[in-house]
Amino acid sequence: MQKDITEAIRVARKLYPDIEFIHSDFKTYVKAMEKEISENFSTVKGELTSQETDGRWTLANTASSWMGLKVDNRAGETALERKAEPAAAMAEVLGKAYPEDQMIYSWKKLMQNHPHDSICGCSVDEVNEEMKTRFAKSRQVRMRFTMRV
Repeated sequence: MQKDITEAIRVARKLYPDIEFIHSDFKTYVKAMEKEISENFSTVKGELTSQETDGRWTLANTASSWMGLKVDNRAGETALERKAEPAAAMAEVLGKAYPEDQMIYSWKKLMQNHPHDSICGCSVDEVNEEMKTRFAKSRQVRMRFTMRV
């Protein structure tokens, strides 16, 4: 939520006087859009499996953002940064060996999910499923280590 929305709209109106800025609610916005939509407006149904679907150009196979992958990614980053790495560092201070190989493996599995077409969720389902497997492998290593410390 933008707390200074009123000020932001005031500045936008000043910077772009030719554009009408309206602070509204979602229902009012939808009603206004329904009035603006022409009779030529169409809905694309089915899979977007080609570059041209129903006369509209799209990037093939990008109909999904796979939000779960982004949630798993953030959870993995946070767990490594705030739990596993600090626990490993504290264990080393207390005389235990730093689990470098395990930390590197966990980070590598996490980072293998970061290429642009992977993390944005625009790959085929098989790629996204493999990402889930890599997240699980990263999670298993850091959890196993963190529980032993």
